Amino acid sequence: MLVHGKNNKKSIIFLITDQQRYDAVGYVNKAISTPNIDSLSEQSIICANSYAQSPQCQPSRASILTGRYPTAHKVWWNQTPLPKSEKTIANYLKEAGYATGYFGKIHLTDAENDGWDILLSHFGFQDHFIFWEWAENAKLTNEGQKALDEFHDIMNGPQWTGIFQNRQYHHEDVITKRAIDFIKNAKQPYFAMIGYYGPHPPYASPPPYNLMYSAADMTSPDKLLPILDDHNITADNWKKLKSQYYGSVSWIDDNIGKILEAADDNTIIVFTADHGDVLGDHGLFSKGLYAYEGNTRVPLLFKIPNYEPYTYGHLTQSIDIMPTLLGIAGTEYDFVQGSDLTKHFKNNTSANDYIISMIGYGQDKLRMIRVGHWKYWIKGQEEFLYDLSKDPNENHNLFNSPAYSNVLSNIRHKMITALIDSEDPKPRPIQM
Repeated sequence: MLVHGKNNKKSIIFLITDQQRYDAVGYVNKAISTPNIDSLSEQSIICANSYAQSPQCQPSRASILTGRYPTAHKVWWNQTPLPKSEKTIANYLKEAGYATGYFGKIHLTDAENDGWDILLSHFGFQDHFIFWEWAENAKLTNEGQKALDEFHDIMNGPQWTGIFQNRQYHHEDVITKRAIDFIKNAKQPYFAMIGYYGPHPPYASPPPYNLMYSAADMTSPDKLLPILDDHNITADNWKKLKSQYYGSVSWIDDNIGKILEAADDNTIIVFTADHGDVLGDHGLFSKGLYAYEGNTRVPLLFKIPNYEPYTYGHLTQSIDIMPTLLGIAGTEYDFVQGSDLTKHFKNNTSANDYIISMIGYGQDKLRMIRVGHWKYWIKGQEEFLYDLSKDPNENHNLFNSPAYSNVLSNIRHKMITALIDSEDPKPRPIQM
């Protein structure tokens, strides 16, 4: 679909965290302190039922950048490069006259064959300071090397949980400063995409955030299962992990506050996460081949000048972000599968009859659909059906209940149709 719109070039800041579940924000969960995100939410359209296109980093980010399903761009797993035939939101906005920059974790590919400058330029980003650049720069100073060692030491531990000693040299603070420099020095409307590493593992935060949440106040999962290969996480381990997960969220919120302070009031701002974290729900750890709310549902805020803030309760998904921003910017686009939400925001109407999320290809794969208050997913030979209106915590799988056989049949058919429709209807020409 080719869309034409009025030329209305407002600068855009796109804030994306990694593995931040939908309720890990203060405006949903009062146990978490996120004053800056909360303030942004009061000025924003809150998409209360938003889902990631994949519960894993790289497939999800490929969908966010392209506005296309994994069935179209073919990034099924981590360590799968985004095909160079794909066109990202940065490509479109650069063509429209925006200064473009990416700062932080992008998880696009490993750039073994191309340098980062060449690869990111190919996908439309003129300026950048990404995770790997932070890691290389950290080696240049003694304190930076300590920060990098802390990061890797915690990730090499069995629970991926610890404490950072000095925030000054760690990723979140460093990329915030670099992004602010870009925002303040941009000579034209800009598109700044800022990717925080947390609260993805390592589950760690620096002072004062490492002590902001008491482990004693945290709850451990109802089920304690063997996880992380041969390692077990005890109830106490879970409490420490959660306290640092929340601490990481609050640390990021502080940095987001600095970004918001650097932006003028006429800037479009989006905040979301690439996917969530199951965080012990159902005894599970981190993320994986399951589609519970904790790891598929994400926060999503749109602060759009001249749009009234309110809570938008209809279904949204990550691929809707790109066409919505391009629509506001009056930028032409095609090959995009998401929905422009702007007119739906104004009228409070639904843009999506369903949303789908997926990961993997072949035998090891997950496919999920949500239609209204029903959620259905299939993993291998296992099937799951939940009525989220009555069972928001997904404790009662209705798959084997005869009373729901008609619901199951209808939603299975809907998923098959949705997955067929999500296949690329018009493959993009190869442009290397």
